Amino acid sequence: MKPSLSLVSLGLLLLSGSLATIGHAASLFIYPLEQSTQTDTSSTARLAKQFLGTTELQAVYRTEDTLYLASKDDSVRLEHNLATGDFRFERSLSRYLGDFAPKLPSPEEAVRFTYDFLKANGILPRNTEELKLAHVGGLRAQGTIDGKSAGPVIDKLITLSYSRLIDGLPVVGPGSKLVVNIGEGGEVVTLARHWREVNLDGRKEVSPTETFTDDEVYALAKRQILSQFGPAALFEVRGKGVAYYDNNGSILQPVAVFETQVITQDDGVVPTNYLCIIPLLRQSPEPLNLTALDPQAKELIKQASPLTRVIRTASE
Repeated sequence: MKPSLSLVSLGLLLLSGSLATIGHAASLFIYPLEQSTQTDTSSTARLAKQFLGTTELQAVYRTEDTLYLASKDDSVRLEHNLATGDFRFERSLSRYLGDFAPKLPSPEEAVRFTYDFLKANGILPRNTEELKLAHVGGLRAQGTIDGKSAGPVIDKLITLSYSRLIDGLPVVGPGSKLVVNIGEGGEVVTLARHWREVNLDGRKEVSPTETFTDDEVYALAKRQILSQFGPAALFEVRGKGVAYYDNNGSILQPVAVFETQVITQDDGVVPTNYLCIIPLLRQSPEPLNLTALDPQAKELIKQASPLTRVIRTASE
């Protein structure tokens, strides 16, 4: 089934749950992630040939896991994570510079072009029901006329950001994402794929005794917020729910998510929207460091309508 254009707001999905039911949630699992087949340097060359039509790329640098390659003029690029198989490519953007105004497809057409591209290249998720369109954006540029006055604003690219649903719950974290930039005539200009299949046969159901209670989850969230913003900070819980977390490791595991607004004692500081993510497992097989925000998830959570509002202070 092809993904529809209907916007799936991660925030709304998260807020549709309730932490009041975490301790008795039905069917939470630990999902093993399958090993990618694209995890050696020969597969890097295959990716370059498949998506960029060339193997004449030069290694720019390499981290422990990731190769960064580029053409001689740096206009064509490929990043490939040899540990996970994740990759990103960028075709030449040179013709999109200046006053070039590409003929972009409609958002609906861009979704169709993306689906067809993923399918034709064998990178469509196995279960297409997991792939959900999370956001439609784009890239705009504005030039100058005679180097003085502002020129027209030109839409250069359409950006489609996809997220993942497992068991009807959103997946947050650095993995389980796909971002595509569509250009002239439906051309796929850039693509970033962070996606591994789940091993359904190896999934393990989580019992209520293996998860923190509601009170413990809230206490952990409070501790995280106050450690980030100071012990005198106030915070408002604007929404809460359950999700799975993809840390680009070996599993997906359940987490609790709080959408909060934090107010510090400094009157000059604007209240901060803070997405607080807390592991649900008492003994996680893969410990998570969740103090860093997921920027995409934070942006999407802002779109949600607030639910129950509760002001908490450090003394509570």
